[in-house]
Amino acid sequence: MIKDAIQSAIQQFFNKDWCQKDFLTEDDLRCHLFILLKEELMRFQNVSVHAEIRWYGDAMNRGENKLRYRSDIVIIDSNDLQIDESLFRLPSKG
Repeated sequence: MIKDAIQSAIQQFFNKDWCQKDFLTEDDLRCHLFILLKEELMRFQNVSVHAEIRWYGDAMNRGENKLRYRSDIVIIDSNDLQIDESLFRLPSKG
């Protein structure tokens, strides 16, 4: 189960014997957790792990093309992912 794999990765993170030199910045923390999540979720074909994802949120509904939110780590299960381009058109750099 995906939830169990995520909990396992988090538990591994807290159980590791980290050194002070392993973490200089918050990004170091995110990278180490990202790697553990990626390894744990590898066996699920439809699940992907992404870092530093930006979201429009409700800004698109107000006609704004600004990315309003930033998530450090995002886990997406594409079995439940639905994209309806008829609702709105996302800005693109081409």
